[in-house]
Amino acid sequence: MDIRKIAVGLSGALLLASGDVSAQSGIEVTSTNPFEKQLLIEFENGTVAIADDNTQRIYLATNSGQEFEISFADAVAAAESDPVKRRQMLQEFRASLTDRDHMVTIRRPRVATDETYWPRYQSCGDVICIDPFSSSTSASTVDPFSTASNTGDCNHYLCPKLPWPCDMGPCSPNEWDGGLTFYSSFLGGWGDDQGGGSVTQQELVSYDKKLWESQRQTACSEKNVIAANTSLTAAATGGACLLAETGVGAVVCVAGIVSYGIGVYQTHKKTKECFATYPGIGKW
Repeated sequence: MDIRKIAVGLSGALLLASGDVSAQSGIEVTSTNPFEKQLLIEFENGTVAIADDNTQRIYLATNSGQEFEISFADAVAAAESDPVKRRQMLQEFRASLTDRDHMVTIRRPRVATDETYWPRYQSCGDVICIDPFSSSTSASTVDPFSTASNTGDCNHYLCPKLPWPCDMGPCSPNEWDGGLTFYSSFLGGWGDDQGGGSVTQQELVSYDKKLWESQRQTACSEKNVIAANTSLTAAATGGACLLAETGVGAVVCVAGIVSYGIGVYQTHKKTKECFATYPGIGKW
């Protein structure tokens, strides 16, 4: 899985899903830190908000020097009236602060014009277009010469003489005419002695890949919908937080922060699924 693709995909989804909405949200930076269990949001007027799971409170410092701290429970209550949905929101918001796979930083988009700092990909008028999907090599974490997977008691018909197809690294099983399957992985040949596995194993991996691909495509579609809604939430949250100079205004602001934080989390999860590569049978 290419982390750069995920980062670009997440930022692109959030920043472009609703046209120019997110660019006008007033939010300069959104950053998660699951190791500190915090979400940081900086607004264009200098207002800063920090959601901290350790204290379960959102701290808001406005550009005029006003400071507020509001509990997660009160923020969720201001955002949702249904008790069941409140519990769900609180659970997911806290998950977004503690999930160590959720590390993102989203900044207001800016135009790259200086080739000194931005390597040229191609010319796009007055700006420099940067290729976000430059190729990278994924190294296998499995020792292809290890015999560990060939040991142990195994008596059923799926017992492999070699590791499963795709066990040697990034895998992309593809079908050719006649029902044959080939693999773009280490030792990805056709027969048992070439890493391809038995015919039954190949059929199972191909079927598993089709199910996984269907789920991946669904995640891509859901990502776009969630990102569009999150961009709209960002605009509303930015508007509220830029004007948060009273206790009531602060509550409205942090209610939006909870919804926005959840939206970023959901978009990130779907983006990772959308950009993922097939991990192999039994690994997803």
